[in-house]
Amino acid sequence: MTIPGNTYRVPLTAAALAILLAACGSGNGNDGNHADTKALSDTTPAATANHATKADAAQAGDTAQANAAAQAGDAAQAADATQTTGAAQAATAAPASSANAESAAAPATDASGTISAATAAAEASTVTQAAPQAAPISAAGVRGDALLTMLDQKGCLTLDQATSYNGTRVTTGQPLELPEPRADTDLNPNNYQKTTPNSPGLLSPFAALGNIICDTQYYQYHAAAPGEYSLSVGSGPHPRHQYLGEKILREFNNQSISASLTVTADSASLGDVVTSPTHDGKSQISGVGAPFSFRLDGVASYGLLKQWGSQVGNLAKLLLLKGDSDQQAKLCWNIEQPRARRLQCVVWQAPANWKRGQQLQVVDQYLIDDRSVYGEKGFVYWRGRFPQ
Repeated sequence: MTIPGNTYRVPLTAAALAILLAACGSGNGNDGNHADTKALSDTTPAATANHATKADAAQAGDTAQANAAAQAGDAAQAADATQTTGAAQAATAAPASSANAESAAAPATDASGTISAATAAAEASTVTQAAPQAAPISAAGVRGDALLTMLDQKGCLTLDQATSYNGTRVTTGQPLELPEPRADTDLNPNNYQKTTPNSPGLLSPFAALGNIICDTQYYQYHAAAPGEYSLSVGSGPHPRHQYLGEKILREFNNQSISASLTVTADSASLGDVVTSPTHDGKSQISGVGAPFSFRLDGVASYGLLKQWGSQVGNLAKLLLLKGDSDQQAKLCWNIEQPRARRLQCVVWQAPANWKRGQQLQVVDQYLIDDRSVYGEKGFVYWRGRFPQ
């Protein structure tokens, strides 16, 4: 089957889909007894809207192996269907979770977990020309100027531990068992500008502790003007833990990558190489397929926008996923490194009459940490907004 806007052809196995159904988006916590003991990367694409519906049931706890195997069989048949039929089905699929979201577009893996040579050669997502009246966010995708705003605007929410990516707040556990994390993006040159000459510098302890770049009293968002930028994406313990000498009981390593972002008057593109810091310098990961670029008046389809690297434990994926309504979309980074494997997402919504230069509304923000890196089982979740 072919995912709209991608040239990936998606085979599925029963074992792979069984893993997929429980990964990342399960609402069953992180007790390690579920199938979510697999890494975030151990997912393969779901084929149709029919399977997205079944994945909704899986989130509610219906993750029996027999049901997963049956879904895998259905998906395998769908994968053998014509590309036209597969594309039409996938166009209506609504990924229901972070894992399901990645499943809707991620390349399939072979038994060793590596991407096949044929899949690795496939091109990344493309954008199609939008009608002038196209909404910034819709069931069809995200308009290019809104997508660029998702890249240059920060999420800025404080993250608290949760029972799942969309679950309730965790109120048990030891103090400082895990840190309060920071997970966000930055541009260099920075597009958040001081509101007054007396606003503290971003490298000051006060700025780090208070995250003042997100405080409009001190800094104000400005849409990235045409030019060349370095886009950094990452997560790690809140700096206050170090400043206050607080000892965190369980490991939680820093993680970051950076890529070039080129903005023009009518388009934008991400570089085909991402870099990440290592103990002996920086490592580079090359992109899979064509470079990712989009027009600001185009529409990006939901799914995998771009992937860098094909080796499990050393790759990065940029994903555009459907939200809980047609007016919401998630932009997610799935980053795998030797010291950390995480999925970080921001859920966005466009205000009425939104236009480029204005901020999008941040509906939610969440982070999923794969604990297998530390010799543990399962996942730990944080999110920024909880049900009232």
